[in-house]
Amino acid sequence: MLKEHGVRLIFEKEDIDTASMQSEFILTMMAAVAQEESRSISENVKWANTKRLERGEEARFTRLLGYIQKGDRKWVVQPEEASIVKEAFELCLQEKSPAEIARIFVQKGYKTAKGNKEWSGTAIREILRNNNYIGEVLSQKSYSKDHLSHKSTRNRGEKSQYLIEDHHEGIIDKQTFKTAQLMLKKRAKPNKRRDKKQYPLSSRIVCGKCGGNLQRFECRGVVTWRCGKRIKSKELCDMEGIREETIMAVMEAALDNKFESLTGEVLNSRTIQKILRELKNVDAKSDIEYNQLRVDLESILHEENIAILNGTDEALDELKARRVQIESELKEKEDWWKLLDADFTYRMSSIAKLESSSIIKKSMGQLLDELKNIEYLRAWVVRVKAVSPILFSITWVTGEEIEVELLEE
Repeated sequence: MLKEHGVRLIFEKEDIDTASMQSEFILTMMAAVAQEESRSISENVKWANTKRLERGEEARFTRLLGYIQKGDRKWVVQPEEASIVKEAFELCLQEKSPAEIARIFVQKGYKTAKGNKEWSGTAIREILRNNNYIGEVLSQKSYSKDHLSHKSTRNRGEKSQYLIEDHHEGIIDKQTFKTAQLMLKKRAKPNKRRDKKQYPLSSRIVCGKCGGNLQRFECRGVVTWRCGKRIKSKELCDMEGIREETIMAVMEAALDNKFESLTGEVLNSRTIQKILRELKNVDAKSDIEYNQLRVDLESILHEENIAILNGTDEALDELKARRVQIESELKEKEDWWKLLDADFTYRMSSIAKLESSSIIKKSMGQLLDELKNIEYLRAWVVRVKAVSPILFSITWVTGEEIEVELLEE
């Protein structure tokens, strides 16, 4: 990319100048060697893990409700959490559905393995189906497709799986587990659900009290957005429902605030280009951020591979910490980029509106009135956080935030 813009890049340590064909060749070779080293190490690690699983050696421990790790001892039963697991199975055998069990656990104030008090039918179902609770471990449920992205993919038969019986102390006996599976199978219904209908504000309104998403409900023509956790139980969140007309008013007020300095101007090509710049630069900015993080990650992986080969443990620990930090930042950014990608059609619609000849010579105030439509508002507003029924935080497409308070009449 730099070369296309006539920019030379000089690496002083390696004595490489990208203006030289010889240096460009060396740089390409170094990158290829680094990638091959990464691939080779990855294959060696995978081979070692497979052999370990084939021998039935102790499986990797991951935090699970009912089990903890004490020093070198893994899969140690935690009595308080184990009693919650047992109660889940007992209630299942009493023909309680996973959703009913979840509501019971919320009312009793039970905590999950992560320490929060939010339970769902899905979480209970995962407990009831987990054979770890009878002392078994099924290894290689997921695997990494390649050595560059390290992205984990669910194993649907592409790789061998290994079942280790009597691996650790069980919390549930095998007969109870088997009966629970029959109960779950009996309750299972064919999935006849239609595709979930998406609305312009779906997954974009966040509860400022608990962090949950607000869900859309319509009754007698009135649309209200309610916190998903509040729907499960009032004990999880006390946020009241918010009417959609209120949210629209907040977004409109925010847009007025954003372009307040231009309100009195008569629109001309210069003013329009100033407004368009934000929308047009979104995708380019995202690409630049993504590419930079990928370069940083691959650089760290290369250094980490060299540290492994050289056996420098101290440097390896520091490199691992840096890699985890970059991976975490990349994951956080990816969530944001997904939101931006989903908004692409809204941005294109607004860009087309702003580029149409019909808006020239109108005032900015007139344009804002025309843009106060959800199809256009969503081009600028990525997320709305409801701090309270009258106080909101708006996140712009640029990542900036602004607070808007609606005064009660």
